[in-house]
Amino acid sequence: LAGSAGNAIVENHCPFTVFLWSVGGSIGPKHVLKQGGVYSEKIHRDPQSGGIAIKITRVDDGIFNNSPQTNFAYSLTDTRVFYDLSDVFGDPFSGSKVLLDPSDPNCADICWPNGIPP
Repeated sequence: LAGSAGNAIVENHCPFTVFLWSVGGSIGPKHVLKQGGVYSEKIHRDPQSGGIAIKITRVDDGIFNNSPQTNFAYSLTDTRVFYDLSDVFGDPFSGSKVLLDPSDPNCADICWPNGIPP
């Protein structure tokens, strides 16, 4: 996961396919990322919820059946982007490194070496 020049980017370096949805006030379309796949969206403010959660699962349609998911959440103000990682319903990437790596060196990364939040 990375933040780059106004974009939220998800890169799949895992040897399996992942599924993701961008969710604000509504659920965006499903994106399928095979190994090496990349998803990118312009960082934006959702007019209904204020923030966005990019929900990532290892199960097709996983956000609709309570499968474990990792959420890359962000919210945008006039001058800042706030970001976070969390897991719900389990840890879908247990055993795999999960990294949120901002492009701005002044911003802290979030790294889960074993795919589990601290």
